[in-house]
Amino acid sequence: MNRALVALALRGMARGEYERLAVATGRALASRSAVREAVAACERACLQGPTVVATASEATLARAFLDGVGLHHVPLVASRLAFFPRGPRLAVHTVGEAKVTAVRARGFLLDDAVFYTDSASDAPLARVARRTVTVNAARSSVAKLTRVAGDISHERWH
Repeated sequence: MNRALVALALRGMARGEYERLAVATGRALASRSAVREAVAACERACLQGPTVVATASEATLARAFLDGVGLHHVPLVASRLAFFPRGPRLAVHTVGEAKVTAVRARGFLLDDAVFYTDSASDAPLARVARRTVTVNAARSSVAKLTRVAGDISHERWH
């Protein structure tokens, strides 16, 4: 349903128009104060070693968000759109096993990774990461991730 709504909302949109919208939306999301704990966790991770943000979100939107919260220096693995006369469509969707493949392709070693997530769709990454931390995850996601992760903890961020 989400994909259908997004496709409808972006119907006929050209690349430049989409990029302007995605950057404005990413910056607006970054201005919310609820991201402080996530940014702090990412900064701590950067001090401890190689760090990447891997998301199923679209790359332009995610990069604008990361830049907006001051994480310009953090590499990003994200979904990508292809543009057609009728509008954009997903060309690469970094979800599930595709996210694992994309992170590895960027040269990150997952068997020593500390992985933060809120979604059960990240079970493939939780399965291979050294440690998984769920953040504000729904009970159903926590249950699924707990079954597949070797070492897991749970956090609530405000």
